Amino acid sequence: GDEVQTSREAREQLVWLHYMDAVFFARVGAREPARVAVDRGLALAPEATELRALRAVLSEEGEGPIDVTPFLVGEPGLEGQGAPVGDERR
Repeated sequence: GDEVQTSREAREQLVWLHYMDAVFFARVGAREPARVAVDRGLALAPEATELRALRAVLSEEGEGPIDVTPFLVGEPGLEGQGAPVGDERR
């Protein structure tokens, strides 16, 4: 019922916040905070392909900013994609 819907929506919002945190931190070169944000998102949505892909990029050696263009919603090739969760409405 309504409680299940609210719980699902809250989960999606939390995953989205963690995803956006991870993208921000990766873009400015704060890789460890980006990894923490990815891990928090994946704890809620282990099936989130975007988070898994970002984790793979963050696991590569290196320092400094990461090109996050592939992870930005609305970029060419990403039209119509929503939050990085297993959303049945897609």
